[in-house]
Amino acid sequence: MRSGFLVPPLLLLQGAWFLAPGLLAALVLLGRKRIPAHLTVLVAALISSLVAYLAFWAYLLHRSAGLAYTAGTAVVAAAAVVALLRGDRRRLLRSADIGLPLLLMFLVALFYIGVTDGCTWRSPATIVHDSCHVSQLPGDNVLPQMFAENVAHGRARDTFWTFQGSDRPPLQAAVALQQSPLTLTTAWEVTGYQVIGQLLQLLWIPALWAMCRMLRLSGRRFAIVFALCVFNGFFLLNTYFVWPKLLAGAFVLLAIGLLFPGDRRPAPGEPPRPLTAWTVGLAGLAVALAMLSHSGAVFTLIPVGVALLLPRYRPPLRQLLTIGVLALVLIGTWTAYQRLYDPPGDRLLKWHLAGQAEEDPRSFPAVLVDAYTDTPVKRIALNKADNVGALFYTSEGCVSPTLGPGNVLRHKEFCHVAPSLETLNVGWLLLLLPFVRRRLWTRADPARFRLLLGVTAGALLCWVLLMFGNAPALTFAFQGSYATAMLLFLLAATVIAVLPRRVAHALVALQVLYFGVVWVALVWARDSSVTHPPSYVTLTVIGAIAVGAALFRIARWQPDDALPEPTDSATGPPDDAASEDDAASEDDAAEPDQQIAGRPT
Repeated sequence: MRSGFLVPPLLLLQGAWFLAPGLLAALVLLGRKRIPAHLTVLVAALISSLVAYLAFWAYLLHRSAGLAYTAGTAVVAAAAVVALLRGDRRRLLRSADIGLPLLLMFLVALFYIGVTDGCTWRSPATIVHDSCHVSQLPGDNVLPQMFAENVAHGRARDTFWTFQGSDRPPLQAAVALQQSPLTLTTAWEVTGYQVIGQLLQLLWIPALWAMCRMLRLSGRRFAIVFALCVFNGFFLLNTYFVWPKLLAGAFVLLAIGLLFPGDRRPAPGEPPRPLTAWTVGLAGLAVALAMLSHSGAVFTLIPVGVALLLPRYRPPLRQLLTIGVLALVLIGTWTAYQRLYDPPGDRLLKWHLAGQAEEDPRSFPAVLVDAYTDTPVKRIALNKADNVGALFYTSEGCVSPTLGPGNVLRHKEFCHVAPSLETLNVGWLLLLLPFVRRRLWTRADPARFRLLLGVTAGALLCWVLLMFGNAPALTFAFQGSYATAMLLFLLAATVIAVLPRRVAHALVALQVLYFGVVWVALVWARDSSVTHPPSYVTLTVIGAIAVGAALFRIARWQPDDALPEPTDSATGPPDDAASEDDAASEDDAAEPDQQIAGRPT
């Protein structure tokens, strides 16, 4: 890895190359009121991902066509940056719903890279797996890069390890191809690929931002939600270990934000308003890009589809068909590649849904049918029970992300859904208490909270039922939909955020302390064989301070549609904490501030 001091300019360069064209297009849509402001960054990522996806097909056609396309996207990105820094677009970039999530993405990237590369097995580190945090993990994070390398040199059908390129969706590989001078050349391939891969995973930040807006949280509660998530091992590890699972989750949450806007049912008893043509089109593309990032997204997309069939959310049939057709057309390009150019491309389907981890020449339907017909019904039922148990604990089949002190905690958090939530599990326990629910329904949008809760529960149910359930196909946290995981974190953090101020802040402090001890101090103090590169240690300190400052800034912001704080203390617990919380929150809301550099509060 190169010096940590090169990371900030590289983040800006690669971030602009990928995101600037999409951001320019998204701002045009925002100016024409085609999309809401809080979805702008995600829509920008969607458009930019479509641009990058074309790089895959250009390189597949011929290397010279791919190189020309890469150069063209670099020129377009440079022109887009110039256009973004002018006039009204520059003002829009400074608005809270666009500027704050972009700023937080950049600062969290600095912090996470500093934390993970601040402890390495050698100095200088030569591969990402020299990092103490991911040294024991397999190479899934570099599989997209290896596929991109093969495509770039006309060897798309070559296997790497035991996998075909067609076994895994291509979107992150396409982004690597788009930026091939920084991701596939010997001089930059380690740092460049890591930086752009991490930026793609960090789209979980604007995705959760959109969901917080959907729940109509206040700025202070935004800050609490993000503090609980940023300082958490799940997001640290899965952002740095750049398998494209958080990327897929971000596009699923974009589809949810588009398909379930708050103004579709203006009054009780009235039918939902139709979605706009732009909303339908973007939603269909978001569904497709989620599946082109990681096929585990399907476990969350199934209950989203079911929710769209409910009378209170159901759009007209033609709009449902449009969403489906758009998604299938885009996914169909990759499916055609799998079936016609590099068959069969169904290794992971056989693995997860039929429990067949080894290579099998039979078709997926044949393997699936045999898996269920050759297995006794009692064993199938026990497999599904094992899937439920694996959400909490199991003693088999899961690798360890790190070694050293505290590894038993990090291992369980990496493998299992419930432990990965760390202190956020308190939120799920508190949701059982009536007075907490009363506070929640007056401080977060109850209808949207219930919708997201229903989607999350449905996704977990689909996951438990569809995963085969033997040792290679259990519901380990890393084998599911990260959109579901993101919703679990969001909803639990929201419950904590609506607690009385002192209680919520105490839980945030506890989570930050836990993260600092378990995921930083104990990893860095593994043994005398590890090194601590000074540039990355410095980056860690600067990043942590900057992230804290950004969260403080978010806490002082008041969204224009946030739910007003209730003044009736009966809605909260019968103590002074509730009235203290209400009074302080009213002070927070006294001076709305819609821009990062707007009026002082």
